[in-house]
Amino acid sequence: MVFMALYQERNVTRASRQLQIGQPAVSNSLMRLRSLLGDQLFIRKQCWMEPTRRAHEIAQSLMPLIVDVQMFLRTNWRPLDEASAQSESCEVYETTAIDFHEIDHPQGCR
Repeated sequence: MVFMALYQERNVTRASRQLQIGQPAVSNSLMRLRSLLGDQLFIRKQCWMEPTRRAHEIAQSLMPLIVDVQMFLRTNWRPLDEASAQSESCEVYETTAIDFHEIDHPQGCR
């Protein structure tokens, strides 16, 4: 999800806000992805991160999968109430729908 948040937002700060995690966590995840995939993935420009060709290829492969997961969650996910979650030792997670078909490809700073 960090990769796709960076791809969508083109900015570590905005990606961290979208994911509701700290900037260092996003930066550390990006470093691990770069090492794992052997590519810079995003190149820092003036006020944004420019995806590499490899990042575009990865995003194009991931988008259909993420859309499928989102559709599944919309039709099958039922929130647990607090009592059920505690009695079943489950954690309740919120999901954020991301429309990857409407990604803004910045020409400058937002």
